[in-house]
Amino acid sequence: MNPLGLIVALDEDNTAMGDFFWDDGETTKVTVVEDNQPMTAHYNFTYDASNQAPFGSKAPECYFPKEDNSYLVHSTQYSSVGITADLQLNTVNARTKLPSDPIPALRVEVKYHKDDMLQFKIYDPQNKRYEVPVPLNIPTTPISTYENRLYDVEIKENPFGIQIRRRSTGRVIWDSRLPGFAFNNQFIQISTRLPSEYVYGFGEVEHTAFKRDLNWHTWGMFTREQPPGVDVTFQPTPALTYRIIGGILDFYMFLGPSPEVATKQYHEDVQYTDIDYMERQLDFTIDDEFWDLPQFVDKIRNEGMRYIIILDPAISGNETKPYPAFERGQEKDVFVKWPNTNDVCWGKVWPDLPNVTIDESLTEDEAVNAFRAHVAFPDFFRNSTAEWWAREIIDFYNNQMKFDGLWIRQDPASWNETFSEMSRKILNIRYTLLPYFYTQMHEIHAYGGTVIRPLLHEFFNEKPTWDIFKQFLWGPAFMVTPVLEPYVDTVEGYVPNARWFDYHTGKDIGIRGTFHTFAAPLYEINLHVRGGHILPCQEPAQNTFYSRQNYMKLIVAADDNQMAQGTLFWDDGETIDTYERSLYFLVQFNLNKTTLTSSILKNGYINKSEMRLGYIHIWGKEKTRVSEVNLIYNGNKESLNFIEDPNLEILDIDLRVKNVTLDDPIEINWS
Repeated sequence: MNPLGLIVALDEDNTAMGDFFWDDGETTKVTVVEDNQPMTAHYNFTYDASNQAPFGSKAPECYFPKEDNSYLVHSTQYSSVGITADLQLNTVNARTKLPSDPIPALRVEVKYHKDDMLQFKIYDPQNKRYEVPVPLNIPTTPISTYENRLYDVEIKENPFGIQIRRRSTGRVIWDSRLPGFAFNNQFIQISTRLPSEYVYGFGEVEHTAFKRDLNWHTWGMFTREQPPGVDVTFQPTPALTYRIIGGILDFYMFLGPSPEVATKQYHEDVQYTDIDYMERQLDFTIDDEFWDLPQFVDKIRNEGMRYIIILDPAISGNETKPYPAFERGQEKDVFVKWPNTNDVCWGKVWPDLPNVTIDESLTEDEAVNAFRAHVAFPDFFRNSTAEWWAREIIDFYNNQMKFDGLWIRQDPASWNETFSEMSRKILNIRYTLLPYFYTQMHEIHAYGGTVIRPLLHEFFNEKPTWDIFKQFLWGPAFMVTPVLEPYVDTVEGYVPNARWFDYHTGKDIGIRGTFHTFAAPLYEINLHVRGGHILPCQEPAQNTFYSRQNYMKLIVAADDNQMAQGTLFWDDGETIDTYERSLYFLVQFNLNKTTLTSSILKNGYINKSEMRLGYIHIWGKEKTRVSEVNLIYNGNKESLNFIEDPNLEILDIDLRVKNVTLDDPIEINWS
């Protein structure tokens, strides 16, 4: 029973007027009166109490009539690079009263930028309106050709709409020829039918599944790249409606055809930015530009939401003003020191130096050396460190900003021995696979796409993957089926239609194209390697400085035809922009039946001590017993030591005594 309020906005004559309608909020038959007289029929919307959605539906009780057509197509010009159309407000048919005044004339521009990407834009040609100030890496003039384009576009009339059709299937993938289109000064609305109910994305909001719920859900969009006040309503038609309170309509469409390919196309054209709340990236501080963040956090917490802050434990020692986190840390002796000395082990990561202006023309390396502060790292093996860290968090909470959780890299040593051992085992897997993960990072940096991806990105033709969100792939070849429920010792996962090997044993699991219940012991994660792929690995160590000095190894997972392929990207691990500056090494591995070869694709970085090949694990080889394994390297042929398990179809090859490095081509065959 909250009080009502009035906003009275006076005009130049100090006058104002407005209407107010109210009822009990439940009765479906309502007679609307004005000045005690029944009002004439309202043609803007349609309502039929006998044709309502089932109980519990979120469908609206009124809708736009089919004959609604707010804009007429005045002229249309088609060209080899796109379409231009002029629209005029349909004053005869514009019976729907929406917020603010409609724009009388609009222009539609469609640009065929690439064969797999187009843009369509609707704006006021007479008056400049807000447009997103984000640069895009798109051609200055369209480069697509009619013969190779993956799409066709038409401007439709009565009602106005844009239709985009995928050539390969003939399916319409955007169809805004629907009632309700509006382009008012402070209210813009456009709807489109969707080609299917499988819609993903629209982040910034917590969702319960990867696939979006289309039952009349509306989500706001608050990215920096959007004008204020954008929301999107999903409808089970399937369809969606965009509503905006300013700016223009400007859409980019990527044709894929698969989700992973569409992601790569998107990455070709977009750029990213990042911001944080800290003053010069100093832990336990708030930047002046975020002076009102604590009040905002209090507001959303009072409304039942939660707020999580990020802390990166790197404490600046170059401050010219009091910085309690560092000063108290020194008093408690909590920082990592060089062995057998009392000298703090200084580093440079995120915090900037005080009282400096950063030269944006410098490279990342130059900027780090010139403008980043020296930082000390907490030693969480000490009890005093945990006490100091807890005090800093509590003081920040009590004196600066309330919050509900921390996002931080937590050291496993701060947990008990059981958890530490579990973490050590999992971290060893991650360090072992680091060359594969590093190579995947290079692939998406150079060509776009995703590193961690849903199953549907690789197995788009298998419809069960379209609904899966509790499993994921790391790159194309490494599948993770985690346990997400407490107190269970099994987990159900989908096994796509390919050959899969248990990462822990190298055994072909013999399951494909179906759901399966896996054993899930507490100390082991279900990890599987996809046949047809070669994963570069390296023996783990305490950190990457030491692991890079260990032997490399290859996991060669054969497909049904005894074929596999993979690559390794390698650089010094520290220098920035090694790909752009050609300071990297790239090698491709190929398995063909009983022969494994390597081909050097780029040799811009060579460090033989980091490139020693020690082991090769062949998974899924033919059951025929192996009698010999030979190495051809630097023009010499040598026999190799090996261990075979013909029942599991595994062949383990040991090259440690042969001094083989990956910077020279190799050939290994067996018979």
